[in-house]
Amino acid sequence: MLLCGFEKFENLYVRIDILERLFLMIFNTKSEDKIKEIKLIPEMLNLLGCNKENFVKLIKKMNYKTYEKDKNLHFKYIPTKKVIKKDIRKNINDNPFNVLSQLNLK
Repeated sequence: MLLCGFEKFENLYVRIDILERLFLMIFNTKSEDKIKEIKLIPEMLNLLGCNKENFVKLIKKMNYKTYEKDKNLHFKYIPTKKVIKKDIRKNINDNPFNVLSQLNLK
């Protein structure tokens, strides 16, 4: 489907040019405060040709958090953080600087 110009979000497919227009609309409707919340406007639903429930599913797949505020739907981008696990059992003697401790430089 990617070759045909569609992006897949699990079982939802959206044309790439429509996603580009949606993101431009999101960038243009951001508020000036530091919260960076975006209010859902009907033009977004019309652009995608979906209802509110499908829009919420799609926007959650794109790492946005949705919530109700003043009887309106708002969403906010919250990227997922990748956790890097460090190996605690790493051998301390297995490093290139261990050779330096064996040198007698006095």
